[in-house]
Amino acid sequence: MSARSSAGWLILLASLAIPAWMSYQWWSQLNEDARRQMARKVRKRLPRSESIFARPPEARRFVNPLVEPAEAPARRDTAGPAPVLAQAVASPSLSAEPPKAALPEEVAIEKNPAAPEPLPAVSSSPAAAPAAAGEPELARLSRDPTLSPYDLLAIQRAKAKAGLGRQRPARPSDKPRSVERNIDLQGIIETPRGRRAIINDKMVGPGDKIAGAKVVKISSESVMFSVNNKTFIKRMKQ
Repeated sequence: MSARSSAGWLILLASLAIPAWMSYQWWSQLNEDARRQMARKVRKRLPRSESIFARPPEARRFVNPLVEPAEAPARRDTAGPAPVLAQAVASPSLSAEPPKAALPEEVAIEKNPAAPEPLPAVSSSPAAAPAAAGEPELARLSRDPTLSPYDLLAIQRAKAKAGLGRQRPARPSDKPRSVERNIDLQGIIETPRGRRAIINDKMVGPGDKIAGAKVVKISSESVMFSVNNKTFIKRMKQ
C-alpha cells in the first residue's frame, strides 16, 4: 500500500510540474517578445545618427583677445608685414612725447605769468537771494498735506468769490427813497388835454419834472415817476 501511495504522489507531482514548466516557458517567451517589440519601436522613433543618450557638448576654451598666442610670431612671418593695428598702437607712445622746441616757450610763459585779474566786488544782494528763494519752499511746506490739489483749488475759488463780493459796491435801491419822500401826490383830475396830477400843490402832466423826478405816466389811481433810469409808482392815499 505504501509503494502504491508513493507512486501515486510521484505521478501527481509530475503531472503538476509539467504544466507549470510549460506555462513558465510560455510566459518567458511572451515577455521576451514584448521587450523586442518595445526596442524596435524605440529604435524606429530615434534617428540613426543619434544615440539614446546625447553626448555632452565639448568644453569651449576661452581665449583673451588682448593676449597674443604663442603661434602668433610664426603666423606673422608667413602672413607678411605687420598689421596696421600694431603700428597704430605703437605710434601713440612716440607721439605722446612733446617736441623739444616747444619746451622753452612753455618755460618762458611760466616765468612771466600774466597779472591776476582783480576780483569782482562782493555785493550784499546775493546774500538775500537764497532767503527769497527759500520762501516758496516754506510756503509749500506750510500747506495742509491732507488736502488734495482739487480741494486747494476749490478753496482758492471760494476765497476769490468772497473777495469779489466784498469789493462790489452796494447796489442802489430800486426806488430812490429820498426823492420819493419829497413827492406828495394830492390828487388826479381829468382835463380836456388829458389827466393831470396835483403834486406838492402843483399841477403836472406826463413829461414834467418835479422834486427831481420826471412824470412818466398818469393813471386813474397812480402816477409813475423816473429818476436816474429807475422808476417808481406813487399811489393815491385812500
